Amino acid sequence: MTIEKLSKKMNERAKAAVVKLADEVLATTEEFVPYRTGRLMRTVHTETKGSSHASIVYSAPYASECYYANHPFNPRKHPKATARWFEAAKSAYLDRWKWTVAVALMKD
Repeated sequence: MTIEKLSKKMNERAKAAVVKLADEVLATTEEFVPYRTGRLMRTVHTETKGSSHASIVYSAPYASECYYANHPFNPRKHPKATARWFEAAKSAYLDRWKWTVAVALMKD
């Protein structure tokens, strides 16, 4: 295999890994996202930019307010809900996220 072919294959794997990681982060973060009516979760989507970047976007107008909130959320509606839900999910699932990327990079 030439360097060019190997480079192309690795770029394709990297792009697939970014997409898989974004999907995994989205799925594992859901349990920490505040929930009252479900609107916040209905507005979430991923945006892939190029082959090495993806963002998870909560487009509800109040998403930022919830994310940076300095108050607890009602545990009866959603027991694990918290502000800064990405950090909570990262703390709980970082090893799983790393595994997702490793598997995607090694997949043939």
